[in-house]
Amino acid sequence: MAVLVVCGEVLDCFCLYRLTKVDLDPKDLPRALKLSTVTAFIQGCTLGLCVLFTWFSVVDGSTHYFAMIFLTGASINAGLVWEYHKRASKARLSVYVCVVIWLSFSDFFAASGNGNPNPFDTLATAMLAYMTFLYISYANSTFKRRLANSRNIFEQKRKLAEMHATLISKELHSRNLALVAQSANDSVIISGPDRGIEWVNPAFTRITGYDREEVLGRKVADLLNGPETDPKTLKAIADALGQHKSIRVEIQSHTKSGEIVWVDANITPIISENGTLAKVISVERDITQAKEREKELALAKVAAEEGARTKANFLATMSHEIRTPLNGIIGMADLLKQTKLEGDQGKYTDTILSSGEALLRIINDILDLSKLDAGGIKILMEPFSLSRCLTESVNLLAPLAEEKGIGINLEFLPDTPDFFVGDVGHIRQIVINLVGNAIKFTPQGEVAICVNIQSVCAGNLIEIAVKDTGIGIAPEALSRIFDEFSQAEEDTTRNYGGTGLGLTISRRFALEMGGDIHVQSTIGVGSCFTLSLTLSAHSGVENLRPLEAAPLSNVLDLRDKRILVAEDNGTNRLLIRKMLERHAGDLQFAQDGIDAVEQYKKHKPELVLMDVSMPKQNGLQATRCIRKFEEEDGSRAIIIALTANAFNSDREECLNSGMDGFLTKPVKMKELLDCVSFHIAQR
Repeated sequence: MAVLVVCGEVLDCFCLYRLTKVDLDPKDLPRALKLSTVTAFIQGCTLGLCVLFTWFSVVDGSTHYFAMIFLTGASINAGLVWEYHKRASKARLSVYVCVVIWLSFSDFFAASGNGNPNPFDTLATAMLAYMTFLYISYANSTFKRRLANSRNIFEQKRKLAEMHATLISKELHSRNLALVAQSANDSVIISGPDRGIEWVNPAFTRITGYDREEVLGRKVADLLNGPETDPKTLKAIADALGQHKSIRVEIQSHTKSGEIVWVDANITPIISENGTLAKVISVERDITQAKEREKELALAKVAAEEGARTKANFLATMSHEIRTPLNGIIGMADLLKQTKLEGDQGKYTDTILSSGEALLRIINDILDLSKLDAGGIKILMEPFSLSRCLTESVNLLAPLAEEKGIGINLEFLPDTPDFFVGDVGHIRQIVINLVGNAIKFTPQGEVAICVNIQSVCAGNLIEIAVKDTGIGIAPEALSRIFDEFSQAEEDTTRNYGGTGLGLTISRRFALEMGGDIHVQSTIGVGSCFTLSLTLSAHSGVENLRPLEAAPLSNVLDLRDKRILVAEDNGTNRLLIRKMLERHAGDLQFAQDGIDAVEQYKKHKPELVLMDVSMPKQNGLQATRCIRKFEEEDGSRAIIIALTANAFNSDREECLNSGMDGFLTKPVKMKELLDCVSFHIAQR
């Protein structure tokens, strides 16, 4: 039996030992508890069998006493682990209780059979069971109290550790805040509810010049505000603090020396637990230099705007002062060409015209570049015929190519779309520039204009390639070919003329329209400039009908019209007189705006040619006076502007003043007669 007991103990101890040496996963814990419960039950059974064997093997009172004491000790041992492993304790105690019941009944029936029942044995067994229960209960309650005390102590230590860690963290946080405040470049001011200063950092002393001892207890407003401090800003600060809200303002303060400084102040109220204002923290940054830079930038902006206005005025003046005499040169040469010339007089006249046209192109290029720099270019999206635009451009330059003896070809692929929406004026100007350059730099061979159109997701990609067989461009010059006043070689201007602005203006026009110009060239072989634009197609062909020319009878009808010419330049008056005297019957002239208004009231002309820039009263003012007079009179004359200013804004200004048409100087006779005939035909 001793071997059986030892085996039970060894089995139980081995199971518990193995379980303590293995890292159990939480999900394996129920299985481990079941296993230890089974081994505990087996160990209890071995002890119970040992007690039964001892009780029945030797019928002796001392043997029975020893068995009961042994069973009592085993029960106490099983009860002491109740709080650690209840199921194992229950398994052992259930076995021991069953053994006690068995022994008690066996002893009772045995004594009854002998006729000598002994109630003291039963009483002794009950006493041992009761004492065992009391001991186990006391031990477990003591264990529970000790465990609860341990838990309380542990919890108190944990809370104490947490409080200690919190205090350390707060202390570290406070130390860091103090270091930040002490080392910050911004001034930090802590004041009370009455704005009396309680603490300042070293940056405050550096910015204001006040020592800490000088400012403690003094109010911020009394110390730093001055006559230049904005009262509205002070009121905004007071209102924000009254509402317990933070506020950020820029305000002028005064230093100890009286110097005015700008500060960016971030003012934050600290609210107490009862909802009252406890403290005010102000963080102020010196922004004096930033304010000075801001002022300098504002002055620079004003200067730039003034410079832009001066530049615009200069360009307008230059345009007027150059175009006005140029109008006389080109106009007189045009009139001279229509007379009977002898010998070399025709060549001389053509030279004057070509030189004047060249000078006019240079002026136009400079004005276009100025408008691009000023952002004054407006892209007009309107329907147009691409084939018509290119054909007109090529036809305009065909005489120049024919004069040089080179061919010029315009190629369209079959079934190519023709109607698009875009700025036809700028497209035509780009094409004329590219084709004109190709003709100028091609001594022999031909110039080909090829059009390729591809459908893309954004519309139609139009590529207009201008190829020539000219002198070509060196590779190192390709990178600067689109720069302002730049040409491929130094002697290009000397040999071929030009300002080097045509390609610059053309590419910038293309970029304004969302496209670009690319170039490929080989020295001695030729160049290819490709204009790429993405345009949307247009199906409204009815909007693209060409304007019908005014019948010749409209020009002849001028003999029955009264015409007033307002022009302060004597040469231009003579020029217009010569242009119109063969077609007009009644022709009157005015030398300034006031004279023009008086002449209009006196002669009531049907047509007025109005110079915009005149002394005493300009053409715009004179037009407004005439229109105001017409409102009372009930009549309305045709007023056409004659101006040397070529900007779109000038055109809009003329039309807004009440004018009907717009002619830019220099004016040729055909342009003048066509414009006059067109407006008369509209009546």
